[in-house]
Amino acid sequence: MRQLDLTLSAEGRGFCYLLHDRATGQILRLTRGTAAAWHRFAGAVARPDARAALAEEDARAGFSALAYVRQMRDLQRFGRKRFNPVQMQIRLIEDLVPLQRAVGGVSRNAFGPLWIACLGALGLAAFVLGLRNDWALITQSHDVFSLDALLTFGIVAPFLKIIHEMGHVLAATRFNVRLRGGGVNLIGLYPIPFVDCSEADLTATRWQRILISGAGILTDIAVGLVLFIAWHVVSNPDAQLVIGRAFLFSTFTSLVFNANPLMRMDGYFILADLLSRRNLGTDASRALKRVRGRALGMSSAPLRSGDLPLAAYALASAAYRWLVILGLVWKLLPRYLGVGLLIGIWGGIVILLAPMQAAFRSAPATPESGGEARSLRRWRIPALLAVFLGALMFLPVAPREVIDVSPDTTGVYALAVSRAGLVVTVPPAEARLDTGETILTLDNPAFDAALHVAGLKLDEARVAAQVSAGAGAAGVQRGSDQVTAAQQGLRIAETDQAALTLRAAVPGRFIASETLVPGLWLQPGAVVGSFLPDGDETMMTGAFPETSVESWDLGVTRVTLRSDGRFIDIEPTRARLVEEINAGTMTTKRSLTLRLTVPGSPADVISAGQQVRIDFAPIPVWRHVAGWARGKIAQFRDAEIAERHRRLDNNEG
Repeated sequence: MRQLDLTLSAEGRGFCYLLHDRATGQILRLTRGTAAAWHRFAGAVARPDARAALAEEDARAGFSALAYVRQMRDLQRFGRKRFNPVQMQIRLIEDLVPLQRAVGGVSRNAFGPLWIACLGALGLAAFVLGLRNDWALITQSHDVFSLDALLTFGIVAPFLKIIHEMGHVLAATRFNVRLRGGGVNLIGLYPIPFVDCSEADLTATRWQRILISGAGILTDIAVGLVLFIAWHVVSNPDAQLVIGRAFLFSTFTSLVFNANPLMRMDGYFILADLLSRRNLGTDASRALKRVRGRALGMSSAPLRSGDLPLAAYALASAAYRWLVILGLVWKLLPRYLGVGLLIGIWGGIVILLAPMQAAFRSAPATPESGGEARSLRRWRIPALLAVFLGALMFLPVAPREVIDVSPDTTGVYALAVSRAGLVVTVPPAEARLDTGETILTLDNPAFDAALHVAGLKLDEARVAAQVSAGAGAAGVQRGSDQVTAAQQGLRIAETDQAALTLRAAVPGRFIASETLVPGLWLQPGAVVGSFLPDGDETMMTGAFPETSVESWDLGVTRVTLRSDGRFIDIEPTRARLVEEINAGTMTTKRSLTLRLTVPGSPADVISAGQQVRIDFAPIPVWRHVAGWARGKIAQFRDAEIAERHRRLDNNEG
C-alpha cells in the first residue's frame, strides 16, 4: 500500500484519477467512484480503528485494485514475453536520471525563445538556399527507393532517432519529469530507440505533456533544416548524397509517422492531450465496437456521446496504416520483386494477424468459462471473413482505364515544311487564321534560280518551235514537245517556289511547336507546329498501357471523354488501338496508341487536359489481381533492364 499513490491529474477542464505503482511504474486510471472508494480503503488500512467502519463496496474496490496491481507485477516479474512482430520493447537502461542531470543546463533553454529564434534563422537560411538552387534537393526524391537510398536509410535511421529522443529528454528535464528508462522498440523487427516519459501523466500539466510529445518532432525539424543547409554547403558529391538522403528520411518519417495522429507515435499523444483523452486509441476501439454492434444488430446498447467521431478515428487510423504498407509495396514491388512481396506479407502479419493472435492469447479459454465454445467463436469472424473474401474473388467487376488524350498534333494535325529553305517570315506562337493567310515563309536561292532557268527554257522552246514550224509536220511536232516539256519544268519550279510559303488551307488555329528566328535553315519534313482546322470531329490520341490489352480484346462497353469539365459519351467503335514499333539503340519496344474520334472542332479543343475513361467487359476480381501482378512483374523487368543499361553506360563512361 505504501508503494501506491493516488494522484489527481488535470485533464482538459476537469481531472482524472491515476493509481501509480512506484515499484513498477505502472499507472492505473480510475473512475471518480473507484478513486473515492480506494481513498477510503487506503485510509482504513492506515488506521486499524477505522477498518470496522469500511463499507463492503469500498473493500471490494480496494482489493480488486490491489489484485490487479499484483497481477501486473507478477506478469512483469515472472511472465515470459511472447514474440510479437508488431512491437517488442527491450529496456536497456532502467534509469535516465543521471542523463537528465547532465543535460539540466541545456534543458533550461530548450524549446524557449532562444531555441525558437535559432529555428527561425535556420528556416530562413534554408528557404533562401532553396530558392537560389530551385529546390534541387527536393527534386532528387524520385530516387528515394533505390537500393543505395534504402541502405542509407537503414543505417542512419537509428542515429536520427537517438537525436529525436534527445528532444524528449530535454523537454522532460525542463519540466522536471523523471524518465524511468530507455531502450529499443523492435517494430516489425526494426530497432527504434525510445525513452519512457510515462511519469509526465503524473507530474506535468496538459500543455507540458504536449510539448514533451512534440519535442521530438521539433527536433526532427531542426535536424532536417541543418541537413538541408549542409547539403548546399558541402562540395563532396558522396557527402552530398548521404546528407540528402538523411534529410529526406528525417522529413519523411516526421510527416508520415511521428507527426501523424493516426499512428501511435508523437502526433497521437499530442492529439490525445488536446482532446483530453489519454486513452484515445482504446476509447476509439471500444467506440468502433459499439457502433459496429449497433449497425449489424448484434447489440442493443445505446451509443455513448462521442462514439461516432471516435469510431471514425479508429477506422481512419486502420486505413492509414494499410495505406502506408500498400504504398511502400506499390513503390518497391516494380523495382525489387522479392523484397516487395516480402514487405507486403510481413506488413499484413504486422497489421492484421499479429494483433488478432495477441487478442486470442490475452484471454485463455478455461472449462469453467465454456472455453471450448469460446475458442470456436474466436475463429468464427476470421472464417466468415475468409469465405467472404473467397466469394468476392469471383465477383465480376468491369475494368476501367483512364488515359490522358490530346489532339493528334504529331500526326494528323502536324504542320511540316515540304521544301528546304531559310526562314523569312516567323510564324506566330498561336493564332486563328482564315483561308489563305500566311503562316510561314521560306527562301531558297536554288528554287529562285531553278524558276528563272525554267522560264528561259520555255522562251527558248517557243523560239525553237517557231523555227521548226517550217520543217513540216515533224518539225511542228518536235517544237510542240519542247514547249510542253519546258512548261512542265516551269510548273515544277513554280510549285517548289510556292511550297516555300505555308498558308492556311481552311480556317483554323495554328500553334507553333518551337520558336523560329529569321535565317534559320529548315530541312524538308521539319515540323513547325500544328494546325487545328475548324470542323465537326477531332482526332485525339493517347498512350495506351500494355497491361490493359487483354481487357481491350475482351471488349469495350463504354467510352467517356472528359473535356473542359464536361463528360461526353463516345461510341466505342470510334476508338481504335494502333501498335507502333519503337526501335532504340539496344532494344526494340512496342508501344500502343489509342486513336479516338470525338465530336467537336479541333480548333476549339485545348491541346492538353482531356481524359478518356474506357470501361471494359466485366471480369472476376481474381483476374484483376492476376493482371495487376503481371503488370508489376513487367515493371520489375523493365526497371531491371533500365538499371542494367545504366550500369553499362556508366562502365563505358
